[in-house]
Amino acid sequence: MERKDVKCPLCGHINRGLDLDETNGWGECEHCGNDFVPGSCTNDDICDICALLDKTGYVDAISVTGGWHEAAIPLITMELPPANYAYLGKAIKQRVNCPVWQSNRMNIPVAEELVERGDVDMIVMARPLLAEPNLVALAQAGRLDEA
Repeated sequence: MERKDVKCPLCGHINRGLDLDETNGWGECEHCGNDFVPGSCTNDDICDICALLDKTGYVDAISVTGGWHEAAIPLITMELPPANYAYLGKAIKQRVNCPVWQSNRMNIPVAEELVERGDVDMIVMARPLLAEPNLVALAQAGRLDEA
């Protein structure tokens, strides 16, 4: 695979260090859409980083979370409205060509809306599936009210 010229030193290091001819692996990259930590990366910074990573040609998808675990604001607690941080993934999607996945406080109706609108390409959910292991089957059967 042809190496691409990138301007970010970190991305260049990653680009030179990858040998997909040997691994032929999947390159999924996870980022906080905004660290929400003073002096750290903002959503604009992360959008720039993701755009650079996308240009390397080695990133097959970007998975976006709500923020850094050291943030002083709630990130995953139930007090947050569903998809509270979906705007972070949407901003990244506008800057990259690879698929963008979004997580944090998702449910199926909100997930469907975000994907149908084109804000993101896929939704990542963990807690809803832990709480209701049959969630996908219930959604497919149109019985989400039972979840």
